[in-house]
Amino acid sequence: MPSRRGQALLVAVAVLAVALNLAILALRVPEPRVKVGSCELWAAELVHASRLCFSTGGCSRPDLQSLLAMLAARAAEIGMDSYPTTVVDVRAVVRKKVPEGRGWGYRAAVLEFMASAGAIRVVFNASWSCTLIGRYTKTVKGRLIEYLRFRLHYEHFYAATLEGQPALWGNVTLYPALWDPERLADLEYLGSGDWVVGVPTERPAGVPPPGRRYELEDEYGVRVEIRW
Repeated sequence: MPSRRGQALLVAVAVLAVALNLAILALRVPEPRVKVGSCELWAAELVHASRLCFSTGGCSRPDLQSLLAMLAARAAEIGMDSYPTTVVDVRAVVRKKVPEGRGWGYRAAVLEFMASAGAIRVVFNASWSCTLIGRYTKTVKGRLIEYLRFRLHYEHFYAATLEGQPALWGNVTLYPALWDPERLADLEYLGSGDWVVGVPTERPAGVPPPGRRYELEDEYGVRVEIRW
């Protein structure tokens, strides 16, 4: 996890981002306008906090609860309503199937808080699935390296429901951009969350990736792990 000061800064940025997004959205909505409720705004902030937690690498219940405490403190500073929130579940799962060359994984958080209308459940889920579709070789820094080519699907899903009733602001599915921090992978975006990804089986120095796996990151810093 980043330093506590760094976490606080990121939380403040997340709060401001949501507030600005909602303000811009309100300007685009034709009359009659509907006021965004404080519980809807808090639910959106919980999605941001969950995504932020996973972007730091490992995310546990204590990690997320700590971010929520800072989020509530920041909300109080700017006069935004907040609600005591329970972290119901936090999971990071990666699986592979051998020898089929298929794998999947997800990073998810489930949170709950009480509003005047009842209990509200918020879900954050970043998930992916991949299938090995080929191999090829590529010269990297003067060394011939074998690459594995995967078909990959990646998406984020967010939801906030009121005791089983329709979602507060609708279920949201996003397809974040992916990139490679090591700048070795080949990435081609096909649309609607589908990618063709080529990952090296070893580093240019001849050192294999740890545990026969390779990590990408999405535009929010959430890690996507491919195994073989």
